[in-house]
Amino acid sequence: MQAVLIIQAVLLVAIAAAMWFLPLAVAPSIAFGVRIPPERRTDAAVLAATRGYRLGIGVSALICLALLFLIQWPPVLLSASVLIFLILFLVDFLVARSRVLRAKEAGHWFSGTPEGAAAATSPDSGQGAFPWSYLLPALILIVLTVIVGIIRFPALPDRIPAHFTLTGAVNRYTTKSWGSVLFPVWTQLFVTGLITVLSFVTWRSPRQLDPARPETSLQRSWQFRRRLIRLLLLLSAAVDLTLLLAGLLTWNVLTPGPATLAMLLAIPLLAAAVLVVVSFRMGQEGVRIPAQEPAATGLIARDDDRLWKAGLVYWNPKDPALIVPKRFGIGYTFNFGHWLAWAVLLALILAPVVITHLAHG
Repeated sequence: MQAVLIIQAVLLVAIAAAMWFLPLAVAPSIAFGVRIPPERRTDAAVLAATRGYRLGIGVSALICLALLFLIQWPPVLLSASVLIFLILFLVDFLVARSRVLRAKEAGHWFSGTPEGAAAATSPDSGQGAFPWSYLLPALILIVLTVIVGIIRFPALPDRIPAHFTLTGAVNRYTTKSWGSVLFPVWTQLFVTGLITVLSFVTWRSPRQLDPARPETSLQRSWQFRRRLIRLLLLLSAAVDLTLLLAGLLTWNVLTPGPATLAMLLAIPLLAAAVLVVVSFRMGQEGVRIPAQEPAATGLIARDDDRLWKAGLVYWNPKDPALIVPKRFGIGYTFNFGHWLAWAVLLALILAPVVITHLAHG
């Protein structure tokens, strides 16, 4: 139980640290999901909103850490502290956003400023081919998992382990079948397929560029997408490796124990940590990547706040893009005005049900 508390505390601190640094990772023309002229980034209202946001993040993290250690949570509710923190973060973000919006409207920040838009509409836009080679480690691990599972199947008992505690004890069994024995494979296929499809769609989606310096913005976007998608494909390999090791536990190849389970947790967490650190170093769409800054065109990005609900949800039925850069944060989000976004979400909801049915049906 103590180990679970420590893991939850580390996760909570990591999430809080990422949220604290997020305002530094977005473009100068965005403040808490609000489009602003870049020179307003140092406006007193924006700076005050940022200070208030960061203070709120720190206080929220301390409150949730206190709740985590002072309340005797049942094991099934141990993640409640992280959920509470995310709710507090959302409130904190919306308060900061409202402060910036009020200042923007009161000061007429976009009055008399020339607005424009720029985008690279070509699927390739000079960035080269999709990095399929980075998918190879994940595919090799999936094939290896299938081979080992098939070899081990005849020697397995009629009931096989389905879940372990952090001490390595089995606390749930399931009936042996091809579906249950190859459960790690079904999960590998789902995770790898999902990451690959979304990465490919992202790779091919149009780029939203800074109209003040479109060429520099395009170069940064190329570098950002190349690095991010390569890391995502390698992350899928790390998850597949974890699932292979989990299968070896289920198939009585590895001996369960705290060290083994710690390794299972460490592999994807370390891979995710690398992804987060590299992403923050690049900034959203590469805004922190060093590049030559040519003379500005004199245009600023158009005021498109109406398309972003609460500064977080993009809704634009007229935009054919399925995936767009996040307004606040690093990475990409769906255009929820596109019907395909809802189809993908439905598939994500149904996929675990299908995998569970394959394993236990």
